[in-house]
Amino acid sequence: MSRLLFQIPKYIIVLTLAALNILCVAALLLCAYSMMVPPQEHASVSYLGLLFPVVLAATAGFLAAWFLLGLMGLSLGSGKKRRSAYWGMLISLTGMAGSAGSIRTYWPLNLPADPPDGAIKVMSYNIYGLSNPDGLPWNEHPTVRYLIESRADIICLQEANAVGRDYIDTLFAQAYPYRLSETSRGMGFACLSRWPIVGSTPIEYTSKGNSSLAYDIVVGNDTLLVINNHFESYKLQDSDREEYKEVILRHDSADVRRNILDLRKKLAAANIIRGPQADSVAHFIEQHPERLIICCGDFNDASLSYTHYRLTRLLDDAYTRSGNGPGPSYNKSGMYFRIDHILCSPSIKPFGAKVDDGIKSSDHYPIYCWLQLPQP
Repeated sequence: MSRLLFQIPKYIIVLTLAALNILCVAALLLCAYSMMVPPQEHASVSYLGLLFPVVLAATAGFLAAWFLLGLMGLSLGSGKKRRSAYWGMLISLTGMAGSAGSIRTYWPLNLPADPPDGAIKVMSYNIYGLSNPDGLPWNEHPTVRYLIESRADIICLQEANAVGRDYIDTLFAQAYPYRLSETSRGMGFACLSRWPIVGSTPIEYTSKGNSSLAYDIVVGNDTLLVINNHFESYKLQDSDREEYKEVILRHDSADVRRNILDLRKKLAAANIIRGPQADSVAHFIEQHPERLIICCGDFNDASLSYTHYRLTRLLDDAYTRSGNGPGPSYNKSGMYFRIDHILCSPSIKPFGAKVDDGIKSSDHYPIYCWLQLPQP
């Protein structure tokens, strides 16, 4: 009898842990595949990808717990069906295997490789209107200096209304002989290039302050189609971002739970607008199947999102294929996600993609990579 009583707590521990682990794995798979659902059709699941890293960490925690219980000699079942608690690790491992593609997208791991001769360096950077609160001379502005010294061959800029001003444009002239600065629906875009920019086409979609432009850039014998995007923002205030951090860090707090509904509404509202914008760019890409395409910019959406999923059905993510780690590109208020992206045609091979967190003069970090164009 005493032996039976001694076994009951262990059984309860194992059963409870297994049930919670199964629920966690179900949440992991839901977050991992929520990106496939168009937000304009099912907004209620469109933001679940933002929770993926948290649920993944919890799943890894269960994996570690089963391992420790196995070391302690705890078992599953009884009699001839007794199994070491190590078997419980299969619950988490199954969930991780089922979401392996999303894990790689969120946290890619690639062996470093030097870009080959002839590869071009491409950068995308939301420069936050070229903010200059300290009134620095423009030739000393950190963003301006960074762009000139980057040695990038093609740079796509968003929130770049100021770049078109003569005294700023002059600073870029020597490093980038070809420059195009435009305002579309109030959003400033700029393209700095070492090669001729021979055309610019707006991509039509509904928006009050966002846009996408497609540039034709002649590189050797190829004319690249380079798409510069700024999609709908979540428009979160600092207080909203703090609420998000509380949801992640203290999701069991009663005060936090009262704010979750408002935050969900804001996230869903932006996703509903952004989804059709991504669809429009995807349709534009589908209309140019023979072209070499680079699609980059401020997507205002994480790598596990419908926006990213829709476009990467057609193009490859340069960061997923050649970068390492999560690479958060937005640097304010704990929103640690990669929302700036560089995508390219599958025939283009990327190298050394990186989000450069060494410059903080914007609320975004620049993202860059080297691209090897297919040989004729």
